[in-house]
Amino acid sequence: MGILKSFLSSFFLVSSFLGFSQILKIDKRFLDSDSSNYWTGVVDATFAVNNRSSTAEDQNLYVGVNNNFDLMYVSDQAATFLISNLNYFKIGDGPLIYNGTAHVRHIFRRLSKATPEIYG
Repeated sequence: MGILKSFLSSFFLVSSFLGFSQILKIDKRFLDSDSSNYWTGVVDATFAVNNRSSTAEDQNLYVGVNNNFDLMYVSDQAATFLISNLNYFKIGDGPLIYNGTAHVRHIFRRLSKATPEIYG
């Protein structure tokens, strides 16, 4: 049991140094570490209308709206991410369908090697 525990501890320790993840379009490696109190990110919105009818009598109109927010605020010691996606669409006379996701993350002590984070 002791060998397995040592192996797992070593594996997770090494993988934590080797692993790096990116959240959507904001990469925290490329943040300007000398500056603070600025916003960065991407705001994207699309609108689509498409007549997907097979015949002139059978009208099947598609209407869709999509928006994405990938924003970050960088302060002196911390950084806050807002990542969200919201979709609305309607096909023909059917109901309006919508779905979306949101992610908020706050990084404390962004300039130090160990950066505690909270997210929701």
